[in-house]
Amino acid sequence: MFSRGFFLGVLWAGLVCPNLFAQVTVSAQIDTEQLVLGDLAHIQVEVEGADGSARLELPAVKGLSLTQTGPPSTSSQTMVVNGQMTQYQAVTFGIGVGAAQPGKYRIPPLVVVFQGQRYPTQEFGLVAKPGDSGGVMTLTLKPNKTKLYLGEELWLTLTWTLTQQVEDYEFRLPLLAQKDDLHLGLLPLDPKTPTQDLSIDAYRVAFNRSPVGMGGVKYQTGFRLSPVQPGTLDLGSAQVKGQITQGFVQAHDFFGRLVQRPQLKAVYATTPPLSVTVLPLPTQGRPADFSGAVGNFAVKALVERQAYQMGEPVELTLVIEGPGNLSKVERPKLRGLEKDFDFQENLEPGTLEGEALRFKQKLKPKAPGTWVIPPLGFSFFNPQTGAYQTAHTNLLTLSVAQGEKLRDDEVWGHLPEPGPVASSVGLLSTEPESQELPVWFWALGLVLLPLGYAVARLQARRPKPVALRVQAPWGPKDLEPLRELPPSEAFSLAQERLSALLAWKFGPQTHLDGDSLDPQTARNIKELQDWIEARLYGSAAELEGEQERLVRELSQLQAELTRPQGAG
Repeated sequence: MFSRGFFLGVLWAGLVCPNLFAQVTVSAQIDTEQLVLGDLAHIQVEVEGADGSARLELPAVKGLSLTQTGPPSTSSQTMVVNGQMTQYQAVTFGIGVGAAQPGKYRIPPLVVVFQGQRYPTQEFGLVAKPGDSGGVMTLTLKPNKTKLYLGEELWLTLTWTLTQQVEDYEFRLPLLAQKDDLHLGLLPLDPKTPTQDLSIDAYRVAFNRSPVGMGGVKYQTGFRLSPVQPGTLDLGSAQVKGQITQGFVQAHDFFGRLVQRPQLKAVYATTPPLSVTVLPLPTQGRPADFSGAVGNFAVKALVERQAYQMGEPVELTLVIEGPGNLSKVERPKLRGLEKDFDFQENLEPGTLEGEALRFKQKLKPKAPGTWVIPPLGFSFFNPQTGAYQTAHTNLLTLSVAQGEKLRDDEVWGHLPEPGPVASSVGLLSTEPESQELPVWFWALGLVLLPLGYAVARLQARRPKPVALRVQAPWGPKDLEPLRELPPSEAFSLAQERLSALLAWKFGPQTHLDGDSLDPQTARNIKELQDWIEARLYGSAAELEGEQERLVRELSQLQAELTRPQGAG
C-alpha cells in the first residue's frame, strides 16, 4: 500500500509542476507548398501543454534556409467549470522558409524539446519556382575570390539595381545569421558617393546610392568575413521582393468617394547560391615563430631618436603593414634583445591605423655605449605565393651616454657634513653625561599613556580595510574619446572596451548564464552587448546622437563591476 507521504508528494508535484502530468501535443502547418524564389513560406508550430522553456530544433536542408522568425509566443488560460479547474497553456513558434534555387524539397520533421522529451512534427513538401523580376530589378552577390586560405578575409559585394521605383521591399540575406561565427563586418563605403540605409532582415545596412540610366538607381554595399575552418563554406543567396505600380484601379474610400488606387505587382530577384573553398594552411615549411598571420606584410622598427642618456627608456615601435587580415596578427617576438636591454614584454594589443598595425615596447639599455637593435623577424603565410615568408625589421643603432655625475651639494635634500663638536674643556668626554628629566615630563607621560591606550583600542575595533583589487583595464575618463570619434569607430572601440572589462572581471571563459553572476547584471551586460553589436551594422546617420548613451551605459556598467563586494 502507498503511504500518506506518497500521495502528498504527488499532490504537491501536481500543484507546483502542472506540466509534469499535462499531455503535450504538437501541431504544425505551412501556409503554402508553392514558393517563389525571393519570397518566404511560413511554418507555424503550436505546442499545447508546454511553457516558454520549450525549444525548437530545425533540420538542415540543402538549398533551403529555415530560420525562427522571432521568440516563441506563449499563452495560458485557467477555467473553473462546475468546480473543476482546467489549465491550458501553449507555445507557438514561427519559422520562415526560403529557397536558393528552383526545385522540389522535402523538409524533415521539426522537433520540439520540452522537459527532456522530444516531440516531432510531420514532414513537409515544398516546390520552389523562379520569381518574375518584371524586368525592373537585378540582384548580385559577388565574392572577391572563390578559393582562399584559412585566415584570409573574404570580401562580398552586394548590388541591387532598379530601373523603376519600388513601393515596398523585403530584403533577405541568410549570411547575416552567421555573422558571429564568421566575424562579419561592413566594408568601407565610397565617401564620394551618397549613401542610403536599407533594411536587410533585422538590420539597417548602409549602401552607396548612384543613378543608373533613365531614372534608375543602383545600391551597393560590401561585407568582409573570416572563415574559421577549412572546407566548403556555403554562403547561401541574397533575395529581395518588391512591389511596383502597374496602372491604377477605381475604388471607394472611407467616405464612399470614387478614387484611383495604384495596382501593385510583386517582383522578385535572387542571387545564385554562393559557396567558396577554404584551404588549410600547409604544414610544410611552417616557421617555428609563425603565429597565424595571413597576408603579404612588411615590417619596420622605429625609435624616437638615436641618442639617449643612461637610465632613459627607449620606446621601440614595430610597424606591420600590407594587405591581409591584420586583426589576427600577433606581436613579433623580441629575440636577441635580452643581452643588452632590460624590458618587460608589452602584452597590450597593437593599434590599427588603416593598413598598418603598430606595437610599442619600452627598452632600457643596461650600460652606456653604442648598442644595436638587430633585425627582428616576423613570419606570415603569403596566399599569393602559397608559401611562408619571414620579413625582418631594419637595423637600429643607439648611442647611450653615461650622463654627468652631480656633486653632493647639487643633490636636492643633501645635508652638509656635521662639524666638530666643541666641549667646555676643548676635548670630547668619553663618560656619559648625567641628565635628570624634569618633573613636567613625567606628568605629561601619565596623561598621554592612558590616552594612547584608548586610541589603540578604537583603532583595533575599526573594520579592516578591504584589500585593493587589481586596477580595472579602463576608467570613466578613458571613455571620453568615444564622444569625439566617428560613430562607427566609437562603437567598435566600445566593443573592445566592453570585452576587456568582462575579461578582467570574470576571466576570458566566463559565461553570462553562469551561477556566479547576478541574473540582473547578466541581463544588463547581454542587452548592452546586443545593442552595441546591432549598431555596428547600422549606418553613420543612424548612429548620430547615440555616442552619449554609449558612454553613459559603459560608465554605469564599469561602476557596477568595479564596486567592492558588499558596497551599496
